[in-house]
Amino acid sequence: MKFQSVRHFLAVGLRIIRLPSVSLSASALFCLLLTACVGGAPVGDASSENLSSQQVDNGSDAATAADELIVTQTGEVDNHSTNPEFIYNYLAAQIARQRRDFSTAHDSMKKAAELSGDYRVVGEAIRLAHQVNDYESAIELSKLLGTIQPDNHLAVLSEASALFRSGRSDDALAVLVDLSVAQDVGDESVLQEVAIMVARQEREGVEGLLDSIESKAADAGDSHQLWMLAALTASRSERMDRFKSSINKSLQALPSWETAAILKLTHLSEDDLRDDFVAFAQNHIESFPEHHRFTVQYARLLVGGDDLDNAIRYLQQVLEADPGNLDASYTAALVYLELEQIDDARPLLENYLAAVPDNDQVKIYLADIFRDQQEFEEASRLLRQIRSEQFYLDAQIALSRVIALQSDVEAGARYMRRIDAQNEEQAVRLILAQDILFRDFDRLDRSKEILDEAIDRMPDQPRLLYNRGLLAAQMNLLEIHEADMRSVIELQPENAHAYNALGYTLADQTNRFDEALDLIVQALELAPDDPFILDSMGWIQYRIGNNTDAIDYLERAIDNRKDAEIAAHLGEVLWVEDRKSEARTIWSQGLEWDPKNKTLIDTMDRFLASDSAI
Repeated sequence: MKFQSVRHFLAVGLRIIRLPSVSLSASALFCLLLTACVGGAPVGDASSENLSSQQVDNGSDAATAADELIVTQTGEVDNHSTNPEFIYNYLAAQIARQRRDFSTAHDSMKKAAELSGDYRVVGEAIRLAHQVNDYESAIELSKLLGTIQPDNHLAVLSEASALFRSGRSDDALAVLVDLSVAQDVGDESVLQEVAIMVARQEREGVEGLLDSIESKAADAGDSHQLWMLAALTASRSERMDRFKSSINKSLQALPSWETAAILKLTHLSEDDLRDDFVAFAQNHIESFPEHHRFTVQYARLLVGGDDLDNAIRYLQQVLEADPGNLDASYTAALVYLELEQIDDARPLLENYLAAVPDNDQVKIYLADIFRDQQEFEEASRLLRQIRSEQFYLDAQIALSRVIALQSDVEAGARYMRRIDAQNEEQAVRLILAQDILFRDFDRLDRSKEILDEAIDRMPDQPRLLYNRGLLAAQMNLLEIHEADMRSVIELQPENAHAYNALGYTLADQTNRFDEALDLIVQALELAPDDPFILDSMGWIQYRIGNNTDAIDYLERAIDNRKDAEIAAHLGEVLWVEDRKSEARTIWSQGLEWDPKNKTLIDTMDRFLASDSAI
């Protein structure tokens, strides 16, 4: 069973700051666990989940609201307001705004705001004040908003934004520092919003603002909130040395702050400081075993290093202590799917779906399990429930595969052809899905028909050409393979996999070794750590007799990806080098990874059948 999208959803964690991209090995199976709830923030402790990567990357709702001076709950003015002067000024402001006379609109809306005391009217007035660059008015109105809604931090952010824009950076920072110090541990979202606002200032000014925040943190007796603010601001402005220093001081001031510990842990993993990463994580878990968010984060980061066994071990610890922890359940289920331990994954996914019944991604995972366990009705039931735009096409493609298994492959393909594509991207996806469906049913002739027809309509579509090229190689149609791959290279000169596919095929099926080597060298220059390209380089080295180099490349490839076909190639070279015991070992491992891999089975049959020791 292969869950193609599992790796995309396995987590690097609760990314609450924008850090540099993680350096991954080619076999790393993780990306951000974007969401456990469809279209929403991941489930778990709401205090930390408010700081999702989507919120950071797009600017948090609150920070955007403050920066653009739009109070989030704007709406029609309450009907109970019957003050004629208010009504006159409010309507005058609306009429002036429609006429794009923003100065008059601002004057009238400000009067309406002062008369009504309605936070929505005040919000409109603040927005208009910024439109006409009347920052003093914006400051005054933001303070009015704060008196109307004392607990609304947007009012403070609005005031700070106006102060920054009026050039009063010190005053703005003083307001933001007071807001930050007032925040309780467990709700770090406001600190994140403040950091976003500070980091948005002119680059030269951010350095001075960071100095001021750090100074105020020290003056306040090592304020953990302000050191956290300094760390977040430094990260947002890509000053990672200052981030390290500040996050450490925040944790020194408050060692039990789970979110600060998560930030430091994530940074250590992204800096490839493996020993420090493991030591810090294990020490924190030992000191604070109740910090389940931290432990789940650690497990996700272990997944990023392909350490699935330890990831599962820590996730099980969380689930033993807190069986209802949905973050741990979801992440553990995805790891089990990746390990193909379906019996362990299924109950976790079923329990998760019972708690979060609208999660369409989980429905697709469960439907895949039901399908492979021949529970076709259950699979169809789940897939037919999926209507969300994000997952609808995935569900329909999955449903066509269920129909193919229930009836026949042509019935599944007919169902897929009835799906309406909303754009060319979806049309291509549906064609490729039909191609894969027929290949899986060993109907290569029908796959080729589907691709031929599609390429006649879309002759310059690189994904279609690439897939037909791969199919042609599988069918020993070398001329078509070469023509299609060269077309892809012409359309996409940076497509490393097209160079690699053609180079490997020439190395494997012809004696055009010089051409093959040139193509694979170009592929490797474009993607130096890709395991399949390393495999191809190992194979061409073997074909031209450089067995020592071949073993080196193939071992690098298999270190990056545990793949049965790479194991077949490495075992073959080891065997001819009279390292037969090592060859048997790597072949056995390959069978564990993919017991039905044809290339591996054929290779083993060729060499083992003639070996007297077997």
